[in-house]
Amino acid sequence: MKTPKERIIFDNLSREYNGYSREDAIESLEEQEIFNPSEQAIYDELYELEELDWLDEKARFEEMFDGNMFLVVGTCGLWHGDVAAGKVITSWNELMQGFKDCEYFKFWDENGHLFMSGAHHDGTNCFEIKQLTEKGASMWKNWEYGLCTRKINELSLREIHQKLFTTNAYSKIPHFAHRFYGCPKVENIYEKEAS
Repeated sequence: MKTPKERIIFDNLSREYNGYSREDAIESLEEQEIFNPSEQAIYDELYELEELDWLDEKARFEEMFDGNMFLVVGTCGLWHGDVAAGKVITSWNELMQGFKDCEYFKFWDENGHLFMSGAHHDGTNCFEIKQLTEKGASMWKNWEYGLCTRKINELSLREIHQKLFTTNAYSKIPHFAHRFYGCPKVENIYEKEAS
């Protein structure tokens, strides 16, 4: 049995400091000629390493979003449970505006599919991000202004999101890990099936 490999782009949601260990922080401090650091200094260095990663990834996301239209579809964790949600966005800032209450984030790629989750006091928001094709962007704009065929114009917001999201002619997976890190487009983990 094969499952897509989860290629972590950024993760402070698991509170593991984006993969940095205590030893990484100590090594970084020693490179700065800070020997026998206090626990607070180690904690601060872990935070600093994470913040540098965040700025690097933010720049990559800004590059990806530049001049493109994306559809974000998933669920928002609210005090009364998860609620389906979706939005068409055109910038990194617009994406993050939808996560303004979140304190911790995780971005990952699975065979080109780009996922994001963010935790806040009521729960966790989980989304997949797809880029709209020219045809998809045109359909979205026409639907928004009521210029589509009657059949398309009658679709609800959720229905038009689903149509755009699930039709290859209207949206495509962004292949973030391949584009920015040179990872294979498809990378699976093979597990032995129980006999």
